[in-house]
Amino acid sequence: MFTPLSDEQIAILVSGATLQMYMGGEALVRQGERGESLFVIRSGSVRIERSHDDGPATTMATMGPGDFFGEMSLLTGEPRTASIIAEDETEVVVVGKEAFAPVLTADTGILPGLSAALEARARNTAQRLADLPAIRDQTKIQQPTSQLLRRIGHFFGLDEQ
Repeated sequence: MFTPLSDEQIAILVSGATLQMYMGGEALVRQGERGESLFVIRSGSVRIERSHDDGPATTMATMGPGDFFGEMSLLTGEPRTASIIAEDETEVVVVGKEAFAPVLTADTGILPGLSAALEARARNTAQRLADLPAIRDQTKIQQPTSQLLRRIGHFFGLDEQ
């Protein structure tokens, strides 16, 4: 996701990031919550759970050090699409909208690369979800849209400039 960013832009993000620690069983984010941050796992592991209408939550995947999640909420402010639960003691780096905004507003040229990376990741996630019978049978899978670039610009107030 950060491939379109320069080393200087990444340094700006790091300076605005925070470290947070979670204990096993603790939720980092909950499905449906509004979000404006991305998480990068430094240590530990998490499981990704998605709830259905009336059924139990399904574990979709697990993640460990170096993995990240929450990019769509960071860039669009959209509600979380899954709950993320710490499997054990887990430390994460949190990059919020307030840390990302100066990078994006200073160089809107990075928007197409970010949008393309997000759409590719969203397509991959949608395909994995479609392969899970419990999800496929109970939930309409939301495919990425070509309007992502516009949504990111709107969320960061770039369409008003």
